[in-house]
Amino acid sequence: VQREHRNAHVVIVGGDDVSYGARPKDAKNWREKMLAEVGSQFDPTRTHFMGKLPYADYKRVLQVSSAHVYLTYPFVLSWSCLEAMATGCRMVASDVGPVREVMEEGMSMCRPLNAGALGTALSQASTSWSGHSQERELLQSMRRDVRHRYGTAEGLHQLGQVIDPALGAVQHPRQASAAASMVETPRQVMACMESVRP
Repeated sequence: VQREHRNAHVVIVGGDDVSYGARPKDAKNWREKMLAEVGSQFDPTRTHFMGKLPYADYKRVLQVSSAHVYLTYPFVLSWSCLEAMATGCRMVASDVGPVREVMEEGMSMCRPLNAGALGTALSQASTSWSGHSQERELLQSMRRDVRHRYGTAEGLHQLGQVIDPALGAVQHPRQASAAASMVETPRQVMACMESVRP
């Protein structure tokens, strides 16, 4: 992408620790492994490792990006994908079920672990963006959709659909009130549901 687009900058956000999966066996971390494999192929003056950023700065990175690259296996969809979509950022994402479920028609998709497909999709996303009203509407539609389907209000509503029937089965209102007041985390939700199961 950098060879084809001389003004393209790559901004990589995140630390060297592992959140999902495992550390590489032949390197200290994945950044060092990547640099050993392809470090000579990209322009270091246009490749920026930002480390972990405060949330407000992370949002600013999304807001100024031409595209957000979201690579994943078939796995639980990450909040970072939804965050980028809610920001209205153009997406280049892995073509897997959890991503297809939320991605708008017209966004760039590529097969996992296929560097050529990723490069092509990213180049197309970079060159196809021209600010036409149709493209702006696509991004605005994606933004509205993800905020509607996955925003806090809808999340609380869906959680209520799970918890309310369980709480309604409780014979004593005091027990229901006490159970509801202790719900703060997903683990507590499950514990609450077990405690009020008839």
